Amino acid sequence: MFYNTIDLTGHDLEKAKAYILKQEELISAIYKRNAGKAISPSQILDIIRLHYGFNWPLTSVRRSITNLTDKAALIKLEKMTEGIYGKPEHLWKFNLKIIQVDLF
Repeated sequence: MFYNTIDLTGHDLEKAKAYILKQEELISAIYKRNAGKAISPSQILDIIRLHYGFNWPLTSVRRSITNLTDKAALIKLEKMTEGIYGKPEHLWKFNLKIIQVDLF
């Protein structure tokens, strides 16, 4: 989901929405490949930078994780770890029920 706080219209708005969907798809795929493993937004950002070469802002990664949580693709855990700014941040896991649903 693209939050249009800058009042884009037409082609620019559609382009921004498509870009956000690609971010969510990649982040979802990373969590799915690591199903069962708890991963923080900062850890996701490290994976994206190291393995895919994208230099996305941490806020974009967090937005995508929130969107995926709202869609029930990810589960937010109570457990926390230290983030890249030295502050605690929550961990998320892929919702394994999604995998089970996809199989049938």
